Amino acid sequence: MMVDLLQCMRLVLQYCRYTVRFSLVLFTNVYAISSYCVWLLLLWPVRVLQPSFYWKLETVLFKGLLAMVTTWFFTAGYRIVESGDELSVLYEKEALLLINHQSTGDVPSIMASLHGRQRVGGTLMWIMDEMFRFTHFGAASTLRKDFFIRQGKAFREQQLLKLHSHLVSDYVALDRKWIVLFPEGGFLYKLKDSNKKYAEKNNYPVWNHITLPRVGAVKVVLESLADGLSSPIDKGESSLKISDKDAFHGSLLQWIIDVTIVYPKGDPLTLVNIGAGSWSASDVLLHFRAYPVSEVPKDEEGMKQWLFQRFAEKEMMMEEYYRHGTPLSQTDHQKRLLARRKDGAYHFDGFHVVFFNLFYLLSFYCQFLLIWKPIFICMSHAFIH
Repeated sequence: MMVDLLQCMRLVLQYCRYTVRFSLVLFTNVYAISSYCVWLLLLWPVRVLQPSFYWKLETVLFKGLLAMVTTWFFTAGYRIVESGDELSVLYEKEALLLINHQSTGDVPSIMASLHGRQRVGGTLMWIMDEMFRFTHFGAASTLRKDFFIRQGKAFREQQLLKLHSHLVSDYVALDRKWIVLFPEGGFLYKLKDSNKKYAEKNNYPVWNHITLPRVGAVKVVLESLADGLSSPIDKGESSLKISDKDAFHGSLLQWIIDVTIVYPKGDPLTLVNIGAGSWSASDVLLHFRAYPVSEVPKDEEGMKQWLFQRFAEKEMMMEEYYRHGTPLSQTDHQKRLLARRKDGAYHFDGFHVVFFNLFYLLSFYCQFLLIWKPIFICMSHAFIH
């Protein structure tokens, strides 16, 4: 009887801890993202008069948002453990990140990993599902001109055309560096069954830990930004048409960074886990492999097979890890141009995290007193009268 009572008390205390932590995480979302959005709106005159300076300020402010996500990881006792290629030489290079997609925890994990890499965290351009436009983070992404892509065959060509125009104008004009893309187009658990049927029907491999990547968005990014990859869109080989004034000429994109994200025991981290601190594992594994864009075949079929090969290698690394506990770096023997980094936990910049927490908290307080409170008072008076 006493043992059952103690177990019950422990369970109650555990859920109380989860609730308190989740409330604090929600509060960081409120004060950080709302402050970020208000700052961008207040700085709008700077955007009109000095756009380059405005977007430099934005990269600093956005990097501060990544510091919030890092706070969630650090306080929950989770770690980012990295392996593979040393990416420090690419921090000022233009690159496309291709990442497998398992759960809602993938994006925060990537954010936490990238936040401390000099300017990289602030100069990211995210390509994400349109559903995220209607979240609180979607408001920040809309203001900073990330790209929301609408899924479905009926919208495919229209969306790829929009993506091309967005890259040619906004990616270049805003001096973005790394583009983040999840080529599978959705979470593993949602796509696994349909992907299996599609793979069997078309004689493609059936994988357990990833799904077949979609080449459409990858193809548009490379054709829009990489030198030597002339787009079939411009040649009239597709029903898509792009005017000459939208065509970008030159070499921007130089690297493709293949990122494999792995969760111990195959138990993906989720946003709820991060908020409550309830995930049983403590490490998120990230393995990096960098390839020059010049290695990617220029024809669509060749590009597709190149991408499939990268994901086949992901499957092999993940299978070896889950079956035998083999570190990802030991399965990945392929020689590439960059040096390999030593496997180990990514060390966060504690000062940066604390500074931006205080900055956004103070910003929220001042904005509340000077903006929101007067608005609420005026609205209440108008309602009463």
